[in-house]
Amino acid sequence: KDNKHGCRFMWKKILNYIDSNNGYYVVQLKRNCPKLFRQVAYYTNESTPFKITESHEHNGGRTEVREIELYRNVALDNKDWPNVKSILKVRRHGIRKKKKYHEVSFYISNKIFNYSTEATQIIRNHWLIENKLHWSKDTYFKEDNMTIKEEHKASILALINSLTISYMNLILSNNYNN
Repeated sequence: KDNKHGCRFMWKKILNYIDSNNGYYVVQLKRNCPKLFRQVAYYTNESTPFKITESHEHNGGRTEVREIELYRNVALDNKDWPNVKSILKVRRHGIRKKKKYHEVSFYISNKIFNYSTEATQIIRNHWLIENKLHWSKDTYFKEDNMTIKEEHKASILALINSLTISYMNLILSNNYNN
């Protein structure tokens, strides 16, 4: 069941669990949480970030500029999102396959970032995971479009999908090495 922010039921539970166990998270907001996504987009468009970092990358025929804006969380209701301390806005633009592109992503975190280089590294690490596992799960199993409402069934299916991808990667790796 979605909460009043339009987010899947697991989000808040998982983020609260991470925070209560002294861990930290940086989670990308996607459009499957439409109210939260719109709220953060509006806040970052109307506010001034306390820190901005820009990086340039030229790699394999791709040119990319990344701008990361850091905000302290004063936008999200403390009752609904009590552990969110930081909001990050990432703009990526450049040229891929000889075509221009522009993307904007939003992240929330229970960590207070003082340096944008730290946030940049965490987001880059996030994309390594996204590209290796979550992208595969969404591409092959369409996980972002699933409508399973029962928490235990969704968790079991997500685990099966992860195990399947891990197993396929193992098989492909062994075949490649032999």
